[in-house]
Amino acid sequence: MRKKSKIFQKQHNESQKWKNRKKKLDELPIRRIPENFEIDVNKLPITEGKVHFIRKVKKDDKISVLNEDFDVDESLAYEYVWTTLDTKEEKLMIYHREEKADEARLVKVHEYRIDEEVKPFDVGF
Repeated sequence: MRKKSKIFQKQHNESQKWKNRKKKLDELPIRRIPENFEIDVNKLPITEGKVHFIRKVKKDDKISVLNEDFDVDESLAYEYVWTTLDTKEEKLMIYHREEKADEARLVKVHEYRIDEEVKPFDVGF
C-alpha cells in the first residue's frame, strides 16, 4: 500500500488538473447520467474475482466485513489488516504487514460461503 499510494496520489492529482485550468464554465465537459438510467440490482451477478478491504482490528480481535465479524488474532488489536474476499474460492484471507516488512503475511483464512451462483468473469460484462 505504501508503494502504490504514491502512484495513486500522483494519478489522482493529474486527473484533477482540469479543475485548475482557467476555463469558462460552459467549456467544461458535461457528464450526466441520462434521467432514465436504471440499474436493476437483482440482475447484477456475482462474478469470480477478488474484493479487497482494509479494516482496523477491534479490541476483541475481530474485524467486520460485509456486516459479518471475523476473528483475526488478538496480537493485532488496533492494527490495520488487508482483507481479500475471493468469490471463486469462497474464502476470506486476512493479511498484515509489520511496519518495516517488505511484504504482508497471511494471518488467517476463513470460509466465506456465497448463497448464490458465482459466475465466471466475462470481459464483456
